[in-house]
Amino acid sequence: MTLRHLRIFCAVYQRGSMSAAAQALFMTQPSVSQAIRELEEHCGTPLFERLGKRLLVTPEGERLYPRACSLIDQFDDLDRALTQAGQRRQLRVGANLTVGYALLHRYLAQVEAAYPDAEIEVYVSRSSDLLARLERNELDLALTESLTGWPDYLQYPFHDDRIAAVAHPEHPIFQSVPATAGDLARCRLLLRERGAGVREQFERLMEREGLSARPYWESISTTVLLHAARRGEGVAVLAWELVREALGQYPDTLREVPVDGLDFHRQLVLVVHRKKYRSELMQAMAQTVLGHLL
Repeated sequence: MTLRHLRIFCAVYQRGSMSAAAQALFMTQPSVSQAIRELEEHCGTPLFERLGKRLLVTPEGERLYPRACSLIDQFDDLDRALTQAGQRRQLRVGANLTVGYALLHRYLAQVEAAYPDAEIEVYVSRSSDLLARLERNELDLALTESLTGWPDYLQYPFHDDRIAAVAHPEHPIFQSVPATAGDLARCRLLLRERGAGVREQFERLMEREGLSARPYWESISTTVLLHAARRGEGVAVLAWELVREALGQYPDTLREVPVDGLDFHRQLVLVVHRKKYRSELMQAMAQTVLGHLL
């Protein structure tokens, strides 16, 4: 078993077919199939089941995948560390929408001032996308909502945030304030898409109250949802950092809804894999965001 076998295995696992993996790896399909056979012979068990044209991962393949990814990540990190001397510093930063909109520019300005030759790539998306990219080693670190159920990742809190419900001042929900979870459940809700951290937290809070948070409008765009709220379409539930500016700009058409009984507090964290190599630039970013090194 070699690192090549593991890279091919992970590519097949991620893409769900030999042909797609071959195309991504710039290999022929027979070469990919042969590598998988060799790996299965070495392991003494099938890693994939072939059902017609479908390729299904076996339980043994599911167990191998995270360990294979970890080994590949460690090797790639080591390779980058050994070849870093004489090369430009590189950093790949992921951020959720709140951080990307309201906070990230402050951190980047400080890091780029200290490292003017640094090559920094930024990817802003929902938290589920950021985690997927961290797992594929496509990001060095991410700034997002606090996570649960990710033991391989270290989380460092850096900013307190909260959820805010906002609506047009003439919306019926203001007839009885503070509003309750039940009041929100009866409203037309304007929510971010599934996978967005603020949406997932709001749904969890409502479920604890035995209620559902079914969206009337659903969008990846905070701007779209805020415009809908200002037109009286419903109640938008978004991150405070993303609505604070709009509340100040449009006081006649947008107002925060006081909500009682729901803990809207949330914490933003810097997330990094516990085995990730901490480059000088990563440590500089961490020092800027957290005030201390990783």
